[in-house]
Amino acid sequence: MEARFCKDAWWKWIKTHHAVVGIYHFENCEHGKDFTFRERCLFLGMAIATAWYGIYLKKFYLRTWIPLLFDEVYDELDIFPASWVEDYIDSAACSILGGMVDLLLGKELIRGIMKKDWESRGGVRGLVSFVACAYAFALSAGAGFHMAFVYTMKPNIKVKLLFKWFGTVMMKLAFVETGILTMKHLIAERSEAAKAKAIDA
Repeated sequence: MEARFCKDAWWKWIKTHHAVVGIYHFENCEHGKDFTFRERCLFLGMAIATAWYGIYLKKFYLRTWIPLLFDEVYDELDIFPASWVEDYIDSAACSILGGMVDLLLGKELIRGIMKKDWESRGGVRGLVSFVACAYAFALSAGAGFHMAFVYTMKPNIKVKLLFKWFGTVMMKLAFVETGILTMKHLIAERSEAAKAKAIDA
């Protein structure tokens, strides 16, 4: 019963906080209404945007910054793996890099602000909520414009980049996002258990 309860609590947490699952279950979920549908869509856009930044880092910037980790290429088509197994591994690496960009750009901080319903309170908190939403929108729009710019500058690999972006988004939202939320759920559960134990003592 305890294991099932933990699983149910985890699924409730995922439905409340996940970038995709939270949108899908928004109408039917009783919890997490402070994290509005509009804010969830902005947050999803931010999560998708950082997936693109992860791809760009791995395919272009890191080859310049840390050349020892990559084979020398003479054709940009060679930066994409030949086999499907290597392609999955490559997409996983891009999604992990996207998760690291999440941390660098403060995605979890933005999620925390959006969940607090500060926009309805006005004042400084309302301003902070507005800035967080504007930041998420700017980051999403910036990724879109940057992607279009790269496609224009590199027409010979734009189709491969598009498929790589799509695969990376799927992996990032399915595994990286879920993994981050699972860790946060476990930390929250342990914190609650420690508080309950302290009260009983």
